[in-house]
Amino acid sequence: MYSKPKTLFLFDGIGALLSALILGSVFPMFIHVIGLPVDILYFLAFFPVVFLIYDICCYVSVKKKFRKWLTGIAILNLLYCGISIWSICSHYEHLTPLGFVYFLLEITIIVVLVIVELKVASRKNI
Repeated sequence: MYSKPKTLFLFDGIGALLSALILGSVFPMFIHVIGLPVDILYFLAFFPVVFLIYDICCYVSVKKKFRKWLTGIAILNLLYCGISIWSICSHYEHLTPLGFVYFLLEITIIVVLVIVELKVASRKNI
C-alpha cells in the first residue's frame, strides 16, 4: 500500500461505500437498535457518498502527484469524524450501546486510514 499510493483511494472508497450503505440503507431499518434518528443517519450517509465519488475520480484519473489528493481525502475523512462525533454528542441520550460501538469503531478505522494516507502523502517521491 505504501508503494502504491493509488491503492489508498481504492481502500478509502470501499470503506466509504460500506459506510454509506450501512448508514443510509441498513441502520434506517433498525433505528431502535442504533438510536439515531433517520434524518441524522441519512445526513451522515451523504458524506461517504461524496467521498466515494472523490475516491473513484482520483483512482481513475490521478496518475502522479498523489500528495494533494491523498491529503484532501485525509482532511475530508477527519471532517467526517468530527461531524460524526458532533452527531453522537447531540443525540447521545438516544444512542444505544450498539450504536455507540459502531461509531467508535468507524471513527477508529477512519483515523487509522487518515494516518496512513498522511504518512504516504508526506513521502517526497509521490
